[in-house]
Amino acid sequence: MEPPNVRISSESRLGLIAMIEELDAVCTFPQRLVDDWIPEQNITRIPIKETLQPLTIALVTRAGQTLTPAAQHFAECIRHRVQIMRREWGDLG
Repeated sequence: MEPPNVRISSESRLGLIAMIEELDAVCTFPQRLVDDWIPEQNITRIPIKETLQPLTIALVTRAGQTLTPAAQHFAECIRHRVQIMRREWGDLG
């Protein structure tokens, strides 16, 4: 039997959770990001033995251009989150 070729994407974690619950769907999601909220949902983790390559995050800006205040704040948010990930996961690079 051929597996179904259905693809759905969501930009929201809450939207993704709702789709998984309502559609009886399967998705990939980093374990470390769901540890806090999976117990509250009607979702079960399926253990897999395959591993993925470490995450690479890059922030690119135009040379000689200053960022807008909104872009600067966004860049600071990215840097802050990366620091948290390094503390929690170790330096994977």
